[in-house]
Amino acid sequence: MTSFFSLSNPFFGFALGWAIFFGWRAVPIFVKSEIYAKKKWDWWLYQVWFNALGAFVGWVALWSVWNLHHLTFEYTVLVLVAFLGITGNLPYVVMLGKIKPE
Repeated sequence: MTSFFSLSNPFFGFALGWAIFFGWRAVPIFVKSEIYAKKKWDWWLYQVWFNALGAFVGWVALWSVWNLHHLTFEYTVLVLVAFLGITGNLPYVVMLGKIKPE
């Protein structure tokens, strides 16, 4: 796992880049402006952290799948986490059912 954090690993670069992007832009992309316009700074801080971490975890999962020598059915969850994370949807899926629509 420590090899993931090498500067020569392109997945690490993608993970940082997309984490910054989704941390900065996920709320305007995925949330209606009427909802997030009313939110306070602490909600925004949480959203930035949560979405950035979700994207980063997705790239780590994709890197893990990429380095497997054979893909079996057991790794389906890892592939799903990778897909959801790199598309910015992992935080939404994690909180599904816990958030009440406004």
